[in-house]
Amino acid sequence: MIIAVLSNVYIDMISKIDADYHASLVITYNRMKDDSKYGILIFGCPPFNIISFFFWPILVILHFCLKESTIKALNQFFCMIAHIPMACFLFAIFMLF
Repeated sequence: MIIAVLSNVYIDMISKIDADYHASLVITYNRMKDDSKYGILIFGCPPFNIISFFFWPILVILHFCLKESTIKALNQFFCMIAHIPMACFLFAIFMLF
């Protein structure tokens, strides 16, 4: 009986913890997506978001070397670069149809 009760409590708690975790991910994503300095880190949609993995070391190094306005400009530039593969893919699909 004790095992059944604990199992039921565990199942209830794991679903609540899972929901809280996903809620925090959504809140963090929406807050950081429009960040003017580090938005590139979560800009792309899968599978193109792997491109942003290569930009984060550059942003971390430049954070200590450059002014905030320059970092914002670089973030915007990197967002445009990260958008190019997705735009080319969608353009190719458009041209096929």
